[in-house]
Amino acid sequence: MFNRSIIQSLRLLKSLKTLSLHYNSLEGSFPAKELSVFEDLEMLDLSKNELNGSLIVQGLCGLKKHEELDLSWNSFEGSLPSCLYNLTSLRRLFANHSKLESFQFRCDNEKVEIEIENSDWVPLFKLESLVISNCSLNKLSHQLLTFLIHQHSLRKLDLSHNGLKGPFPDWLFRNNTRLKSTIVNHNSFTGHFHLSLCLNSTSVIDVSNNQLNGKLQRNIGEILPNIWYLQLSNNSFIGSLPSLFGNMSLLDTLDVSLNNFSGEVPKDLFVGCYGLSILFSGAMPNELPNFVDLDLLDIDSSEQPTNKSFGTSLEKLLRDTSSVSKRLTLPNEDGREPVKELLDYCRYRIFGRISPIFC
Repeated sequence: MFNRSIIQSLRLLKSLKTLSLHYNSLEGSFPAKELSVFEDLEMLDLSKNELNGSLIVQGLCGLKKHEELDLSWNSFEGSLPSCLYNLTSLRRLFANHSKLESFQFRCDNEKVEIEIENSDWVPLFKLESLVISNCSLNKLSHQLLTFLIHQHSLRKLDLSHNGLKGPFPDWLFRNNTRLKSTIVNHNSFTGHFHLSLCLNSTSVIDVSNNQLNGKLQRNIGEILPNIWYLQLSNNSFIGSLPSLFGNMSLLDTLDVSLNNFSGEVPKDLFVGCYGLSILFSGAMPNELPNFVDLDLLDIDSSEQPTNKSFGTSLEKLLRDTSSVSKRLTLPNEDGREPVKELLDYCRYRIFGRISPIFC
């Protein structure tokens, strides 16, 4: 067991700024509560011991001036305490735990430095959830390679807002076939967004605000049959949208805006995606089917005025915000429900009588 007298003997050193217990043979749970007296502590190193159990929130999360925390090469279990997010002075964190299942760390201002790119490091843990968002991740290289190559059990991955660079890491999906949610938006990944395996478990993908390019693979609907949320906006994709989008019967939200797609949105998208409720896109077919679940539609990207007949009732119809005029044909009295909110209608040339169903 960890000898609590080690910490207790230091209690009088209330101005202590650095405490290193690195490379001893300390065993058992660490008495984090005892740290509460060290209000000025800036660095704590517990690495390369034999400590175990869950990390105790009390004490550890009260170190408001803490800048560096090293918990690596121990046997701590479970997840890192969520209160670590509130340590605004924390700059460096090391946590190679043999039984760690969840690592979640969101930074407020990108001042926290987290280094996971080390060719000599083989992590001991097998994560199911990894969230490192809005941090200074791999500040020197901005690369994402070695650390995640050793992970094969991930179900949730969020590496958004980290400035990561390099080719899109499609190998993440090959290594982790049970991934449910992958969020890597606001980075600088390049190359194609091509997935080689059928990902039955995947329901959420967000690769927006990167530098991805090329055409989407034609069989994307077969690769992602159970996708619910697909966010591809603000990249440099080209070509037409694949007709097999229509295979995504569970798709609720699709955003392909701010790309270089050409052609119309395929009609199969409206036929097969029964649950689609939010669609941000470019040129639309001239007539849309009675798409009952659609609540939000953005047709801002159309370059030329076109006739649009909406055979669906929209809870909210998000209209054009540019100076380009649109020609819209509204549903007649046979519409199923009234539109509750019409936005920017003055920018449109509306043909036909406005039905009472909109009132």
